[in-house]
Amino acid sequence: MSEKEVDLDKLQMEYNQLKSEYEMLKLEYSENHIIQSMNDMKDRYERLISTSIPNHKYQLILEKYSKLCKHMTSSVVLLDHIGKNVRSIEKMSFVHEIKNLLRKVDLQLTTTKDILQEGVDF
Repeated sequence: MSEKEVDLDKLQMEYNQLKSEYEMLKLEYSENHIIQSMNDMKDRYERLISTSIPNHKYQLILEKYSKLCKHMTSSVVLLDHIGKNVRSIEKMSFVHEIKNLLRKVDLQLTTTKDILQEGVDF
């Protein structure tokens, strides 16, 4: 064998070895890329879980909020009605009518208080 053939064989072996190493590195890179992507997804998922609330808790909060809104709205209506009754006292001249109206106002105030307390208790 000539010296050129030996050098060619040697270069061919080195080339094959480098090619093999290249293929292994390519495979490792691909696997590392996949693993890194999975780790990134895991981190995003954990961040999402830590910054959100479960659906059932959200529904409970929403239900409580809806009840509170209803109680506040009904309280405003009752207070408006009570205000009208109080203003009408000024126009009355009979003591009996005034006493009846004051009892109604007292009952309405008690009802309003109960509604407001019910809204706070949930």
